[in-house]
Amino acid sequence: MNTHRQQLLTLGLTALFTLSATGLASAQEEFNQAQRELNIMRSIFGAVLEPDSDTRRFLRNSDPESLYLAGQGMVFTFDLQHERDALFLNRGRSAALSMRSTADGGVSLWRPDAEIAITPAFTLGGQAMPGGSEEQVRLRETMQEKQTELRELQSEIQDLARTQRENPGDNAEKMKELQQRLQALNAEWQAQRNSYATLVKEEWEALMKERNAEKREQASLLISTLCDYGKTLDSLASDQHITLVFRDFEDNRDQVYVFTQEAVADCSNAENLQQSAVSYQL
Repeated sequence: MNTHRQQLLTLGLTALFTLSATGLASAQEEFNQAQRELNIMRSIFGAVLEPDSDTRRFLRNSDPESLYLAGQGMVFTFDLQHERDALFLNRGRSAALSMRSTADGGVSLWRPDAEIAITPAFTLGGQAMPGGSEEQVRLRETMQEKQTELRELQSEIQDLARTQRENPGDNAEKMKELQQRLQALNAEWQAQRNSYATLVKEEWEALMKERNAEKREQASLLISTLCDYGKTLDSLASDQHITLVFRDFEDNRDQVYVFTQEAVADCSNAENLQQSAVSYQL
């Protein structure tokens, strides 16, 4: 009797282990299939983003990233901003804000350390960046010429002041004349500086508007691609999701679109698919 029970127990354990091993093998195969589909979809997205035609104006600086979450779905992450544009935008924004604060604060006397305020906001590494207009270049050159005049005039005033300390009363009229010239030149320089700050701000905002429009265009293109090819993601269950994340989309925030597998599988219209998504910013 005991022998019979032991045999039954052995058979039961063997069956349990066999079922467990089969289940693990099945889960691993499902995972491998999902990874294959994930990689294929990532390659399709990458091909769409290639800047090889007039319709792909917005250069990318990295390949799409992808992640499969077992039991949840797939996540694709995109960075639509080119590295060079990022450097330019940060530089241009900083210049616009720093110069605007001076412009709002009224007129102050020129001083040598103020020269840093007209460092070209639309150049990087000696190359002109997108959005740097001829008017901006002209204003910058005019300001630099005016700074040279101010520097030379200030040096002349300092030399004359030393002479007056040694011989009080001498050159009083000349000092008055130089001070008046300094005030006039300073007023001209301040006006040019304010104009330059306004121009930098306007051009930066115009470029941001253009870039944001291009990002929205690219996001719509990628959603359309998901509509066309998302049916190939067969390994996902109907209650799982496909998420598209766009880094630094607008206002330095990430844009997220979450689609159900069912909506993607049944997609026949990209606009309807986009409207069906749960969308939010991080």
